Amino acid sequence: MLKDIDMAINNFIENQAGEYNDMPRGVTEREMVYRAGNMKIFKFKREGGDAANLPPMLFVPSLINRWYILDLTEETSFVNYFNKFFTCYMIDWGYPGSESAHLPFSNFYHKYLNRAVNFICRDTGAEKVNMLGYCIGGTLSYIYSCLEPERVNKVILLASPINFENAGISSLYAKTFPTEEFVNSMDYMPGPTISNFFNNIQPLGLLKKTQMFHQKYKDPKFKKMYVAMERWISDDGVHFPARAYYEFLSQLYKENRLFKNQLTTTDETAVDPSRRQADCLILNATLDHIVPLHWTNLPPADGAKREVLTFNTGHVGITVGKYGVDAKTKAVEFLKK
Repeated sequence: MLKDIDMAINNFIENQAGEYNDMPRGVTEREMVYRAGNMKIFKFKREGGDAANLPPMLFVPSLINRWYILDLTEETSFVNYFNKFFTCYMIDWGYPGSESAHLPFSNFYHKYLNRAVNFICRDTGAEKVNMLGYCIGGTLSYIYSCLEPERVNKVILLASPINFENAGISSLYAKTFPTEEFVNSMDYMPGPTISNFFNNIQPLGLLKKTQMFHQKYKDPKFKKMYVAMERWISDDGVHFPARAYYEFLSQLYKENRLFKNQLTTTDETAVDPSRRQADCLILNATLDHIVPLHWTNLPPADGAKREVLTFNTGHVGITVGKYGVDAKTKAVEFLKK
């Protein structure tokens, strides 16, 4: 019976909103300018505006979702707005599979980010880059700014976990997850499994979304956004390579090494928050059930300059909701100071 109800709901939504199924994944014109393994770098095309005297902008998306949440629609796009002022680049982590199973977590926050920054500096002639990381992408960006402080001009952490103390249901999951058995038997944590975990943090979320669709589906703007979001959340999952996932859970969720100034790369290079030089802007959200406010606190060892702006919205709302406009406006103001 539940299966029949679910099918009926999906059929209804498909019939009412299917016209938007062919929307592009990312709306700002771009070209791929670099590739290393699964990682790609997109450079966004600009029209007008002088960005010659401003550091280039690198967007770092989460490892568990596709990059285009920051370029979802013309109305919500962070990329499209930032592109008016800066030469913008975006990392696309691709779709890792078995070939990436052996990669350590530090490959993503150091090796790959270093390659991206080196390429962008060669491409633009700049000595430093600005970085904006979303969710785990912000975690990676922050760690990189501690490892390579001279390469980062300013860093923006958008709904990004840094302090994994008292992580609620996520902590319970991490502490009870059979990490050793997992890393010895699987090549990656499947993207749909990760997505289902976050969906189940709020079990009634799907029902509420379906009710909202039924109430608002006659509004073309709502339908367009709904389809774009559901495709990003549910239909475009990304696998998390096994070793990196094992280290991510063990080193951050279980042991909170970054916040405690105990994190090291696979080659034993210390990630020392006291080395960070880049001005930092933290954008967080009061209703964020994935990255609660206290998760966005920086380590005690970090004494560098930071600003915090808090919005009365959720984890995704801070990017594509009505507060996303304020968030990206304040972010650009911070970068141009």
